[in-house]
Amino acid sequence: MPAFDPVVLGHRVRHARKHQGLTLDQLGTLVAKPGPYLSLVETGKREPKLSLIAEIATALKTDLATLLDPEPPTPRARLEVALGRIQEEALYSELGLPHLKATASMSDNALGHIVTLYDALVRKTLGEVATPEEARKAAVEIKKHSRSLGNFHADIEAVATEALEAIGYSGAGALSQRDMIELASHFGFSLHTVQDFPPTARAIADKKNGRLFIPQRDELRTRQARYVIAQTLGHVALGHRRPSDYLDFFRQRIQANYFSSALLIPNAAGAQCLFDSKRRRDLAVEDLKERFYTSYETAAHRFTNLATKHLDIPVHLLRVDHK
Repeated sequence: MPAFDPVVLGHRVRHARKHQGLTLDQLGTLVAKPGPYLSLVETGKREPKLSLIAEIATALKTDLATLLDPEPPTPRARLEVALGRIQEEALYSELGLPHLKATASMSDNALGHIVTLYDALVRKTLGEVATPEEARKAAVEIKKHSRSLGNFHADIEAVATEALEAIGYSGAGALSQRDMIELASHFGFSLHTVQDFPPTARAIADKKNGRLFIPQRDELRTRQARYVIAQTLGHVALGHRRPSDYLDFFRQRIQANYFSSALLIPNAAGAQCLFDSKRRRDLAVEDLKERFYTSYETAAHRFTNLATKHLDIPVHLLRVDHK
């Protein structure tokens, strides 16, 4: 039996049932199940057999694939699913709040506010567990370690190179959309672009079902989308777990960023590009940016790794944000 989310299935059954104008008892008559049982199915508290789901699909004049679609059927359902999952997390329990049910009287706007605020809380909790002094010390320690390696993390390079070899990357220029799909598949994920993406998230990895969600193209442009995908895969490829403290959190972010750059501008291909530019006496970050179709920041980051390692030109990246 294929894996599916009982909560999302329940929403899809309810959506299809109401579309057909049926009550729970009427649907129960069609599939030989009592209304209270189907109510448990719709609330995600009972996981029905695949044969029953098929019968429900027939009764509701839809198909099995539609009911098993992992996406909630409506924006409202998406918010209700998110609210339910939020309340299962340890951080929510620590808040000491009572269970909140998404009733019909609760507006979509209120639900959206709750989900968005909680997402922001999760992100800020990791970023604010340290005092400014602890954060500064963590940054100094990580920078010191990176410089001791000559800005070149051979262990992360090896993981990125192995992944690229696994998909048969030729080394000729930028990774294609097909390459990104195959890289995701290599790490056990399929890629999905979705609308109404949480504004506080860049990507969402569903590890249980092997799905990686990113915003649709009009919200996340190609260069940024490729970087976000590679960065998210980095956490998986490098075996990251929930950070134990701020230093661990910061280290994981740095490692994932490095991995992303190592995928988008591979070691051998990137070094060859710089060698060619050096021979022409025309060495610049833009060489990497244009050849591998990345942002300037990604190219600059990669330049520090490759120039220091292969050209014997010690380079350090200093990012300055203008506000």
